[in-house]
Order: sequence, then structure tokens, then C-alpha cells
Amino acid sequence: MTTTQHPPFSRIVDIAIVLPETTWSSAEVEDKIAAANPHLDIPRGLMERMSGVKYRHIAGEQWPSDIGVQAAQKLLDKTGRDISEVDLIIFAAASSDGVEPATAHVVSGKLGANCPVFDVKNAANAFINSIEIADSFIRAGTYQRILIVVGETPSHYLRWQMSSVEEFLGTGPAFTWSDAGSAVLMEPSTEPGILATKFTANSQAWRTVWLPYEKLEPEGLGIGKLEVLYHQYGVAMDTIDLEPITGTMAKLGLTMNDFKSICVHVAALGFRDRFCARAGIPLEKTVPTIIDHGNLAANGLSVDLAEVVDSGEVQRGDLVALIGPAAGVSLGMIVLKW
Repeated sequence: MTTTQHPPFSRIVDIAIVLPETTWSSAEVEDKIAAANPHLDIPRGLMERMSGVKYRHIAGEQWPSDIGVQAAQKLLDKTGRDISEVDLIIFAAASSDGVEPATAHVVSGKLGANCPVFDVKNAANAFINSIEIADSFIRAGTYQRILIVVGETPSHYLRWQMSSVEEFLGTGPAFTWSDAGSAVLMEPSTEPGILATKFTANSQAWRTVWLPYEKLEPEGLGIGKLEVLYHQYGVAMDTIDLEPITGTMAKLGLTMNDFKSICVHVAALGFRDRFCARAGIPLEKTVPTIIDHGNLAANGLSVDLAEVVDSGEVQRGDLVALIGPAAGVSLGMIVLKW
């Protein structure tokens, strides 16, 4: 009996992103909230001071699949690949087009693909969770070319009517969310491309960032309002096990100085500083896309990666770390050789 040999590693072929041209500044968002709530004295400038976010992208009427498909098609054109060469599509996002079917089916249908599909949903870490899954599939020889697509339109979830300034303060992080799309193509490689993946979670803190369904009267379900327990979330992140970072670095024999770039997803700029100090990550190696692009949810790390690649800061052969603290709460690290 003969066995089929396949390359033992996986690599990212390339990456593409789509950032909607329409942007709102934090001042414009506060103006919109004030206009919708004339009975409230909305504190001005607070949103940018608290989050570090100056601008966020707005996709308008586009659905997550729409902006994800744009990124995927841009990637296929960039790499000279045809959708027929893809044998698995993973849609990775917090957003979705609906409850059923998986948004990956919608993406696949719009791209004209004919392959298996599924969704991965884990807040901002959906993208790097999908890289971990794709790497495992490719190493096992299960699939050859895997397209990971991210489409986030969290602006659709915004609730502009508020009953109090306290409610504004509690739901404020939702107004830093940003719409975007991204896609990466992964395939087998004879040289290591994905060097390591490692994740952990503290799911006892799931309630610290909570965007629930709510029952509608007389029937049905809708999207509720974001609730953030700031102190409890901070404690959860300050105490989460750093083993995905420290253990991975020790296993590979690396230091932070070995990385050309370290992409860290953050929901607020101040949290980046706090988290990086605890994890020993040099701020000068991070990519502060949150300032001009907002909280990109599952696109956060893909946009960071695209920025350093497209700018030429990261070249083929350079080491890059993708580190994701995310709601849930979870923490993950991907080490890759670009």
C-alpha cells in the first residue's frame, strides 16, 4: 500500500483587507448620540480619551458576507488564484448575516465556490483561532488550500437611544467598533510558516463583555445592548494565564526582540499599554491601528498584519507574533514566519 506524501507545514500565502471609505470621528459619534438624546448632557471628548479611538469605518448597508467577499476577491486577484483552487472556506467573525445558515455558506455562494465551509466565532480571536484550525488541517493533509474570510459590521448593532448618561458610559465601547473585511489564504509548505499556536481561556469571566439577544414583544428575538463590566474585565485580563505567550516563547527559544512586528488586538489604547507591560511586549513593536481604524473586532489582528506587510515593514522570512486578548475571556498567540 502506498501513502500520499504532503508537505508537513502550512504558510500564509498572502493577506488582503477592505476598509470602508466612510469614517466617523469620535466627535461625530458623540454629536449623533447627543442629537438622538437631547435630554442628556453627553460628555464631549470622553470617548476618544477613554479608548484612544479617533476614527472608525462604517460599512453602511453592507452585510458581513458582503465586505468579507470583497476582501476575499481582492486576495484572489492579488495572488492570481481562482476560487476553484480553494477546498475549504472558514468565515471568522463576531458578526454574521443571520442565525442560519453559517455565514460561510453565504460567502461561498457569492464567491462561486464549491467546497466545504464553516464559521468560527470567538469574539476578536476568531481570526487567529481559524489560523490554528487551518494549520492543523493542512498539516494533517485534510485540506490543501484554505481561505479564511473575516467580515465585521458591528455598526449594525449600535443602539442610539439612551435613558441616562450612565447608560452612555456603559455602552460606550460599542461606539468604538469598526466595520471591515479581511482574508488570508493558507496552503502547504515545505518550510515552517506557522511556527506555533497556543490559546487559553477564563470562561468564568464571560459576563464581563456581553452583547445579548433580547426577547421582543409580543414575540421574536433582537440584538440587545452591549454591557461592559470594566473593573471585572480588567481583573480578568490582569490575571489571565500568560502561558500562550511565555510558554510559546520558551518552546521556540525566542525573545520579543526576535520579532519584526508584534500585533496585539486591543479594544482600547490604554489597555494595550497595560497588557503589554504585563506580558513584556515592547510597545514600539506593536501596531496601533486602533487609533485611526477603531476596534476592528476579529479584523483587529488581520488589519495589523496587513498594515506591516503592505508598508514593507515586514518582509518574507520575518517573524511576526499575533496576540489576541479577547472577550470571553480568552488569550491566544500565533507565531508565524512571513
